[in-house]
Amino acid sequence: MKKLLFLIAVCFSCVTAHAQIMYGKPQFGVPGGMEGRNYAVIIKSNKNRRQQVEGMTHFLRKYGIVEKINLDEINDRTSQFTVPFTLRQTQDACKGLMNVKYIACPIMLDGELRFEFYENGNMMMVIQNLSNRMLTFFDLDAAKPNNSDAIKEYLGEGSAVFTANSLIGKFLIWANVGLDNMQDFYAKMDDYFSDIDTKYKNYAQLVKEGEAKWMTPQEYLDYMSQFDSRNKRLTYEGVKKLVDDGRMPGVPEDRWEKNIRKAFDMLFIASSEHLEATIEGVAEDGEKTWENVDGKVLPIDPKLRKTYIKKGWTYTHNED
Repeated sequence: MKKLLFLIAVCFSCVTAHAQIMYGKPQFGVPGGMEGRNYAVIIKSNKNRRQQVEGMTHFLRKYGIVEKINLDEINDRTSQFTVPFTLRQTQDACKGLMNVKYIACPIMLDGELRFEFYENGNMMMVIQNLSNRMLTFFDLDAAKPNNSDAIKEYLGEGSAVFTANSLIGKFLIWANVGLDNMQDFYAKMDDYFSDIDTKYKNYAQLVKEGEAKWMTPQEYLDYMSQFDSRNKRLTYEGVKKLVDDGRMPGVPEDRWEKNIRKAFDMLFIASSEHLEATIEGVAEDGEKTWENVDGKVLPIDPKLRKTYIKKGWTYTHNED
């Protein structure tokens, strides 16, 4: 009975996921490209520009988000410095139409990390020019069911995220982590990215077995264009509408808010502490969302600020 219920849940989730994309509504794909979504943090430190880049990319390099950086390209006259990055996301339970939960596919979020340097030790780090790749399954032959360990593991992952909160929600709420002990914070980061590494090894096995492939949205459209069934045509039209509007299918607003933005927050906080810098502010799409008030980083929104202060969800730089 439990197995039957799980299969029903997975099938319902897949149908619902297609429904979200099918309509091509803006909330199911955040804007990408140079004119699309961007996220920035402003820090202040007493380090030189080369040391700032080294410190602010320490964890990004550790977790394979950016590759090795040639620091010799940076000196005290450098005004901007840009490096590519890839943020990996596993399966995720997202909120769809009428708040119905569905499982979003694993994605790789590609983009640029731009550093802008100013006087007095100020630096702005911007996440920009975003695009994505989606792990897409090929249609399995119904007459030849595949019971590989990789597929079983993938289905098990989907079941887990369908019924539980995401790991990042458990690990990275500042009130739960507590920044008085940064070693605990770093350990939780290790756990989070280690979990991603494990799941991506299984995704690699699925690709090796020929069950799935990483596709850009355009590659996905090219693949789907060969099918004539009504549901797949509707899915194709929904994805095409998002792509034509410059949006990223597989990156809904709910996923951005719940996981992607929190991952950036976590990395910014850890990096600024490693650099012994202070966060002066955070902005999204050019609009300031957080600011430093008497040493505490707080939301701009008055109601949200009041909640964060009341619950202790404020980040204060650790001077020790």
